Amino acid sequence: PLLLSIYLAYLNLPKGSAYLKRGTKVYILPTPQSTVFYIAPIDTNVDILKKEKKYTKIKLNNKIGWVKNEDLK
Repeated sequence: PLLLSIYLAYLNLPKGSAYLKRGTKVYILPTPQSTVFYIAPIDTNVDILKKEKKYTKIKLNNKIGWVKNEDLK
């Protein structure tokens, strides 16, 4: 149980940072049909948690979501 907790904490450590472009939609899941829970009103600094083919998992204001890779700069 302790090793599992440590491993899960490691997975959520930031792997870098980037800026969301103004108007970027942040999704709950990395799919086009997913629910949008946030739209960036301005360029916003975020922590990168994981990168995949089309989406990047980010941490924003203590919330975790997914954005399209082209919406990061």
